Amino acid sequence: MLLSVIVPVYNTEKHLKKCIESILGQTYKQLELILVDDGSQDKSGEICDYFANTDGRVIVIHRENAGVSASRNLGIDIAKGDYITFVDSDDWLEENTYDILIGLVQTSSSDIVVSNSYFRNDRDIKNIGIPLDKSIYSSEEAKELLLKFQFSTSLWMCVYKRSIIDGLYLNESIHYWEDLEYQYRLIDKSEKIVINTKPLYHYREGSITHNTLNEKKLSCLKIPEIFKQLTKVGDNYTASIITDMKVKFLFELATLGAKDPNHSKECDSRIRLNAKNILTYVIFSKSYKLTKKLYLLILTFNPKLYYFLFNIKYKFVRV
Repeated sequence: MLLSVIVPVYNTEKHLKKCIESILGQTYKQLELILVDDGSQDKSGEICDYFANTDGRVIVIHRENAGVSASRNLGIDIAKGDYITFVDSDDWLEENTYDILIGLVQTSSSDIVVSNSYFRNDRDIKNIGIPLDKSIYSSEEAKELLLKFQFSTSLWMCVYKRSIIDGLYLNESIHYWEDLEYQYRLIDKSEKIVINTKPLYHYREGSITHNTLNEKKLSCLKIPEIFKQLTKVGDNYTASIITDMKVKFLFELATLGAKDPNHSKECDSRIRLNAKNILTYVIFSKSYKLTKKLYLLILTFNPKLYYFLFNIKYKFVRV
């Protein structure tokens, strides 16, 4: 069975060689590696071409910069595998990763297999994954857990049957938490999801700017609205979980705003408007502490005051 490994590449020359070698060095040899060079301005494109010239399993596409979702979609279009998976170009894998995951897909007759991972940055390494109480989940169970952020939102932690991905593409208008929206649709199309609890994937906190706020980051606010459209009329339980997701996104965006003093005023206006739209829900919800309600109230009136208070608290905690 052929596995298609899709890797969007953008300015990751420092770590790209290790990433590619960890894929080509897999004990599972029946794979094709699709490298989509998304307009890299460093030597990433040259590194991709080198491996294409030395290993016949490597396919390289050079394109103008269009973003990670567009690159993944292009990879999906040309993939020939019976299974499809994704890897970020600054990460790497244990050498038996795909032997284990493909084996699980086949023995369990599942549509998706999800693996735990290691998270690495300059300071530490930790195991990130899914602290769940069983190994097999139905589509409905997995979707509910995903909405609660208790299930993997990352595409690179998963191997998918080709039949699940066929006809489904990432939403290229979403540039933040885009994996979450796509994962939901993939799970919705599946019947059985299997979990591998052993960490196999090494996720590196990469070069993407994590502490900036811009219009692209705000695109994640589309996700709760998309999910609401997919929710059955009268399903108030799921609707409340989706609203909780929007609350999470808003506070995450507000945190980015506090860390990025150079963001645009338009970002503040949109955060303020979205905070107003969910204020009543949060105020009357028993799930939120009083401090959270007060912080949201501040966001509805003056995001800059929230940023000021956040930075004071952050500096105090750091000390």
